Amino acid sequence: MCCVFCESSFEKSAFMSYKHRHNTDNLCILGEIIGKLPIEGNVSGSKPELQLRVVKGQEHVTIENGTKQLKLLRPIDRDQGISKFEAIVECKSNNQDADFNQLNISIFMTIKDVNDNAPEFDAPEYQVMINEELPVGTIVFTDFEATDKDQPGPNSFVQYSIVKSEYSHLLDIPDAFKPIVTIKDRIDFEKIKEFSVELEAKDQGEPPKFSRVPLKIIVLDVDDLNPQFSHRYYTAKSIKDSVLVFEPEQISAKDGDQLNAPIGYVLEGEQSDKFSIDENGIVRVKTSPPPLSAVLFVVAFEVNNPERNTTAVINIHLAPTIRFQHQIYSLHLTPETPLGQPLLKLSVFSDKKSPIRYQSSSKVLTINELTGIVSLKAHSTGEDTVNVTATDGHQTAEASILVTFAENVDNKSTKNCQPKIEFLAKAYEMKIGAMPVLGTLKYPNEKRAVYKLLNMNRDFSVDPTSGIVRIQSEAKPQCSVCELIVMGTTDEGEITVARIVVKNPSFVMSVTSALTISILVLLTLIFTIILIIVCRRVHYVRYIVNADKDRYETAKSPIPKRAQGAHLVPVTVTTTDGAPTVYF
Repeated sequence: MCCVFCESSFEKSAFMSYKHRHNTDNLCILGEIIGKLPIEGNVSGSKPELQLRVVKGQEHVTIENGTKQLKLLRPIDRDQGISKFEAIVECKSNNQDADFNQLNISIFMTIKDVNDNAPEFDAPEYQVMINEELPVGTIVFTDFEATDKDQPGPNSFVQYSIVKSEYSHLLDIPDAFKPIVTIKDRIDFEKIKEFSVELEAKDQGEPPKFSRVPLKIIVLDVDDLNPQFSHRYYTAKSIKDSVLVFEPEQISAKDGDQLNAPIGYVLEGEQSDKFSIDENGIVRVKTSPPPLSAVLFVVAFEVNNPERNTTAVINIHLAPTIRFQHQIYSLHLTPETPLGQPLLKLSVFSDKKSPIRYQSSSKVLTINELTGIVSLKAHSTGEDTVNVTATDGHQTAEASILVTFAENVDNKSTKNCQPKIEFLAKAYEMKIGAMPVLGTLKYPNEKRAVYKLLNMNRDFSVDPTSGIVRIQSEAKPQCSVCELIVMGTTDEGEITVARIVVKNPSFVMSVTSALTISILVLLTLIFTIILIIVCRRVHYVRYIVNADKDRYETAKSPIPKRAQGAHLVPVTVTTTDGAPTVYF
């Protein structure tokens, strides 16, 4: 008898997978059978045909005496770094005449992770002191966290909650993935001076595991109410003279008990050092340029008793203070275009009164630093993309100039006017609904690109990497059918533009606009009827004699011949996407 597998084809390796189970003492059951070797031949009795022995991995597994079963020698825990190992079993035949007297079998075992660890809090219990009569939503406790020792994944994702109990209705954890406790209901010192709730941390395993710790709350007595903000949330979208302009109104808070105690303010948050707030609630920018996006907490407190305070949220989302008139410009040049020829003038809009400075590192174009006039620096061939920046000393704006060098005026190659790659659709149709996401732009073959919205940025946005089109929060587009223009740039520098038609069912046209459109339609209809009546009575006949044939052919040519020594005249054509193209 020789060492062979049960399969018809001879193999020298076998693969096994073992999933450890939770046990009160060990993560795996000591001595558990985890597999049987698929080998032909008797290994038991007084005259066994085969002898099996583990020669590698014997610290983890062994062969059960008189069997072909692989047995676990010690507990194995994936969380301790052992995710897989190899064992080699030596198979010897007692038949000296066999074709194979000895064979080594490699067995590869993978340890699969299971949810065997519950989340653990960083303290066995917590205690916090809070003032009575805090407004609903006030953050009162954040100094706690739970971690899970399982491998990254659902088994280690932790969600927080407050266990339902007698006092659980007083507190809340608004976001289950963030360890933040807020006020949910009124807490009156005269009715309750202290109470406890249980914080629970639960993972997402199957089945889930959880742990709980007590949170003791001590209620402090106060003689009056805390200050109260006019609003819980404030939004800043613009700056005027370094002062943030807030919506729905300027930040203000007053004493809750109407004793008119003086109120002070302080800013808290990750970027609070870049702003300042005075005693009147006026927030000013301290850095230049200011952060375009930030979330801050403004705390209003009584000057004579800072312990009496309340908090509101500031959401800062500033629009750029400087921008080009167009994000993309296009130039079509010929070899006859003289060097130094002014080609176009860039226009920039800025909220600041400081002078604008232009800059570019192009080899074919030169840009006047002060005027923004673009001139030809050197001739080239094919296409080139020139990146231009403009700054007002506070912020910087960027634009692109697409330059096409034609071989000659009379025989232009149209292939340079077309992008080398296009979107999956030239025009996308989307509709505004209940969700902020409207749709997604894509290139063929999942080609990577950077997307940029060229218009209506106040109402819509496009994610630069994923191409997801969204409507801005609280945006109310003033159009029933909105047309967006999106530019896509691939890693190879290829640029193309797509049009998005967004239907806005919620838009309602004003009575004045509807009446104006109706009058224009009626006048157009009357003019069309009169024109049809006149055309039916008058007949026009053109006769072309042979002598005038050449002059007629010349007259109908759309492109006149340029006279020797004539100057090139720039002609600007604006397409439907708003990007100007200058021809010479």
